[in-house]
Amino acid sequence: MVLVATGTVDTTTAPALYGAAAVAVQKKPDGFVFDFTGVDLLTSDGIQVLITTMRMLGPDVGYAVAADGPGTSRPLVMAGVTEHIGLYPTLALALDAVTGRNASS
Repeated sequence: MVLVATGTVDTTTAPALYGAAAVAVQKKPDGFVFDFTGVDLLTSDGIQVLITTMRMLGPDVGYAVAADGPGTSRPLVMAGVTEHIGLYPTLALALDAVTGRNASS
């Protein structure tokens, strides 16, 4: 399952993102990717949604974030989130990681 966000993920928009993630988690996906490739700015509120979603999914569901920009991937790295959640520069690579496919094949 892919959940796409665009623009800014902050105090104002994070609740809607959380709501969408909670609905998606209830569908019991085999894998889950947040596509933040269209996000310009990710604040701690958005990072909290990522962590909460990971906890709701549980350890048996593949989970990743696609983000590649100073306003998205840098905050995730600096917050230490990438020690627990896979971060990939493209949606294709994130999907490959979640599904177990090899992007080079």
